[in-house]
Amino acid sequence: MKLSDKISTLPTVGPKTAGSLGNLGLKNLKDLLYHFPVSYQDLSRITKISELQPNQLVTVKATLQTVANRRARRRRMTITEALAEDGTATISLVWFNQPFLEKSLRVGSEYYFSGRAKPGRTGWQLTGPSWEPVKTEQTHAARIVPIYSLSGKLTSKRLRFLIKQILPLVTSLRDWLSPQIRRRQQLIPLAKALKQIHFPDSLQLQKQARRRFAFEELFLIQLIATAKRRELEEMQAPPIPFDEELVRNFVSDLGFTLTNGQRRSTWEILQDLTAPQPMNRLLTAMSVPAKLWLPPSPSWKWLKPVNRRF
Repeated sequence: MKLSDKISTLPTVGPKTAGSLGNLGLKNLKDLLYHFPVSYQDLSRITKISELQPNQLVTVKATLQTVANRRARRRRMTITEALAEDGTATISLVWFNQPFLEKSLRVGSEYYFSGRAKPGRTGWQLTGPSWEPVKTEQTHAARIVPIYSLSGKLTSKRLRFLIKQILPLVTSLRDWLSPQIRRRQQLIPLAKALKQIHFPDSLQLQKQARRRFAFEELFLIQLIATAKRRELEEMQAPPIPFDEELVRNFVSDLGFTLTNGQRRSTWEILQDLTAPQPMNRLLTAMSVPAKLWLPPSPSWKWLKPVNRRF
């Protein structure tokens, strides 16, 4: 399995799932690996059932006692009801239109259940909780859980399952940031960043991963801008002579006095136009930085800012 392989090569991805992923712009495994979470749920803290609080988003570690389906009387839906206990108290679990859970959940097995706790008729209740068997490494519960942007009938749980399968492939990626840059900017390696952006071991490591990819994005923008600037410097453009009288008349007819920032921008643009290279300048409405010196010019004094240093 390679990151260049199509997503449809994954054994559990059918045409419908591949189509939904394609709607998100995800075509190959590398696209899927770089589909970062939009948010997270911290479900890492395990709470005893006897210590639950109303409307609290919690994770409980409990042994399943019963599970069964029943049909709703007035609505055409299946309700799956279960009961679990953790040694301190019991909690009821309810799912709607998921009849397969009766066979998926095993009585006597230990699970993590995550959801918003509410008091019910017979005690605490979780409605539609996410669940996962207790094991060495959790994916959907009892950890910081990633939430993804979705399409079609995709769920974050499904995406977590798929991304977890291809995470070992991060070792095949070459970290294009040099060790010197990483040390200077205090950035974690690429492989570690990819693992921690999807399945962070802590909120601190998640922040470090996001910082790594934010730096990458800004660094690439800067590299592209530098390359473009060098390309422009090698090009030729016909110089446009400065017509002092024309510009003076234009400024005097404006009906208002130019600000120091406007004077400075005009000064630099006119100088650029007289050069034999194309002008490369971004003009904004932002304030001019303080303590900025302007180049001296004996003939353009009327255009220079009133205070050369401001």
